[in-house]
Amino acid sequence: MLNKVDLENFKSVTEIKSKSDDLEITTICTDSRSYNKESLFIAIDGEKFDAMDFCDQIYEAGCRRIACKDSDKNRKQCSEYSDLEVVYVNNAVKFIQETGQAYSHKLQTDLGGKTICISGSNGKTTTKEMLFYILSSLYPERVICTQKNNNNHLGVPFTLFQINKKTKFAIVELGSNHPGEIQTVAEIAAPKIGVTTNIGATHLEFFDGLEGVFQEEGFLYYEIEKQGGTFFLNGSDEYLKKLPTTKWTITYGEIDRLDFSLDFSKDQRTFCYKEKLYTLKNHNLIGDHNFINLSLAIAISQFVTDIDLNEIMSIAETFVPSLNRSQIIKRENKTIYLDAYNANPTSMKASIEGFLAMTKNSTDKSLFIIGDMNELGSDSDQYHVSLGEFLKEKEVTNVVFVGRFADLYSKGFGGGECFSNINELKEVYPSIFTFKEESLFLKASRSVALEKILD
Repeated sequence: MLNKVDLENFKSVTEIKSKSDDLEITTICTDSRSYNKESLFIAIDGEKFDAMDFCDQIYEAGCRRIACKDSDKNRKQCSEYSDLEVVYVNNAVKFIQETGQAYSHKLQTDLGGKTICISGSNGKTTTKEMLFYILSSLYPERVICTQKNNNNHLGVPFTLFQINKKTKFAIVELGSNHPGEIQTVAEIAAPKIGVTTNIGATHLEFFDGLEGVFQEEGFLYYEIEKQGGTFFLNGSDEYLKKLPTTKWTITYGEIDRLDFSLDFSKDQRTFCYKEKLYTLKNHNLIGDHNFINLSLAIAISQFVTDIDLNEIMSIAETFVPSLNRSQIIKRENKTIYLDAYNANPTSMKASIEGFLAMTKNSTDKSLFIIGDMNELGSDSDQYHVSLGEFLKEKEVTNVVFVGRFADLYSKGFGGGECFSNINELKEVYPSIFTFKEESLFLKASRSVALEKILD
């Protein structure tokens, strides 16, 4: 994928020792336990261990290409193998990031493809999954995307390492829980297409309120501008609508006169594009927030492929959520909404409203199992109390609270059963069939492991 000339332009590379004019790299590997003979092995020197300690094992496994920190110890070790091609770097992590950036550049220049980046407080993973589903249906085996939650300074380049000669689209999720991280990962990906889904109360422990979240998440907008690409701008988000609308932005949201104008006020969800009205359909989704995500995935798909919108929408209708995110599960006579991957005040309220709409507000036949919302900073207690108050306002009757903040939820709600963790809950309610209610709503941050109640 990359050659010696590419590597020589990397700022982190100090020297390349190769037996040929070109050092070909087909794949990247950083784990000595899963080494592939065709890979370039990058030896990360971490705080707890140095991958070069496993150099002998990797060589015996067939490794002949390695990148490692430029040090006397490593040079001496590498010199013991006459047929070993070596890239010496001053920082292995920086080299990984530069290599990931080179893969993205290769895709968008030589291969004629596009890197699409998604940031935002809520919905970015769901939007990524929806977009991947649509594009990979249109271009089988030609679309790669972020796996699991590999959306940080190492996860993003590892995602980009999936790019190969067949790749047409790379869908990359950008995550952050500290200031400056979106700038780092956006610069690594260097995308031509991007979107920040929304600004919400996430990771407030590390940011100065919602304005701080906006300053962090919104950085993708400026990276897209720098790359000369196209940014999808949420015109109905209180913060994102402050960003300038330009010739390189495409607007969408629940406001008229946007490029993609959504209307969820009637019995059906519609959006208008080029003065033509389309109806959004998907029986596997609940809540307006998920249909906003779906409409965004449709809009991006249409833009990057120029395929007829009706064809794209027919694919979008069949998308099914997975991985503990907004899943609707049928178990015998019970309907379960499961979102046990992440939770914050914004997503929690949106999901509750969607569930109530799905069950037609039959709260007497529904049970809400609510877990902690993490990383909310100094106002965390109040956010949990307020969510309890929100449930009361919605006239919810059957509630179970789980986690460190269960008592705070209960305080706002004025009741409900409380358990300190999922294991304590399971001692009283071993399975979902212990509950009499027909419909169950389960949502919490990842640490609660709320999905265990389904075991």
